[in-house]
Amino acid sequence: MISAWVSIFLFFLIFLFACYRTRSIVHPAVIVSGIWMILLILYNTAQDILYPLSEEFYYALCIWVVTFCAGALMPFGRCLKFGKFLTVSSPKTKLLKWLLRIFLVINCFGAYKYYSIGGGLAYSFMSTIKDSEDNLPLIFRILQYLHAISLVIYAVVVVNYDRLGRNGRFKFLFVAHVVSLFCWSFVLANKTGLVQFIIIGFIALYYRKKLKIRHCVAALCLGILGIFCMQILREKPTDSNQEFDTGKFILVYTLSPLTAFDMQLHHEISFFPNKTFRFFDNVGYKLGLIPQKRGPADEWVEVPVPTNVYTVMHSFHSDFGYWGIFVFALILGVFWGILYMGIQFNIPFLATLYAVFAHSLILQFFADYIFTFLSVTLQVFIIVYFLFVKHKLRTILKNAEKE
Repeated sequence: MISAWVSIFLFFLIFLFACYRTRSIVHPAVIVSGIWMILLILYNTAQDILYPLSEEFYYALCIWVVTFCAGALMPFGRCLKFGKFLTVSSPKTKLLKWLLRIFLVINCFGAYKYYSIGGGLAYSFMSTIKDSEDNLPLIFRILQYLHAISLVIYAVVVVNYDRLGRNGRFKFLFVAHVVSLFCWSFVLANKTGLVQFIIIGFIALYYRKKLKIRHCVAALCLGILGIFCMQILREKPTDSNQEFDTGKFILVYTLSPLTAFDMQLHHEISFFPNKTFRFFDNVGYKLGLIPQKRGPADEWVEVPVPTNVYTVMHSFHSDFGYWGIFVFALILGVFWGILYMGIQFNIPFLATLYAVFAHSLILQFFADYIFTFLSVTLQVFIIVYFLFVKHKLRTILKNAEKE
């Protein structure tokens, strides 16, 4: 029988082993086992506001955490032979300087545009159209994409800051970019973007061996304060549950997906199939190879507050059951173990990718961000690759001709 405290004890043992094995606080196995251990402790000490979890939930979660951590630890200590395109020493400095200038303007324009259309935070505006991208004006679709690119540029610079020649002008451009990007993320009321922004900086400081306790405290305070302020500003004054939202918001907002996934395990809610590989369905449809397969958005459930997120295991279990949880935990664990080589063996390209995606390790209690948003994952790989690779097109063509 798998109970809450058995799961907590198991995750604690995995956490201790991963810490001892890796000597790192940012290894994927350390983060995932530690986060889920803390979440279960919080959940089971807050039973007055949340429904109790079933044994099936703990069974599924144990499969996920144990398999993921085993997969993440497998590549540890082994440095795979990467090609030269992965082992370049630094990104393109001149290109980044120009991009910082360009995206400083874009960040300011994006913050102004969303502020003007939303009359403050853009949450109300975005919530009215989030279920249908077709209703989103083109300018906002472009700005959303540019916001993601701006985050990647921020990650490339902050991770490789020591290699980029820290002259006064470059430092000013970078600081201005950081401030404008933070303001844009706040105006967007994008909690995931804000967490990603903070985690990127945290991983970058760890990678550059400049992380201190005050940085951890500052990051934690900034994240909590930012999310809390977003929620307060998002609430309408007439809401009858305003006191509940402001007093217990962080706890309930964090833990409610666990209850939602438990309801999924008991078939209390059903979903449109093929959620894991919907990227390939979209590509096939746009190429005219298959008919369009667009299902309804994920259903909202009361747990007891409304939510439509169901943890990282959601799509894998929805499509393939418990075997899906096992297989994709192993795949993602190995994937993260390979990315961690960038931190372990000082490979800037992989370290940058690790920093960009690291928020998804912290936010596993919300959703999967790798397979579910596979198009974004691939785009990030391409953008980071473009910012690192220094081969000129002419050289590539000449080499191709010789072959």
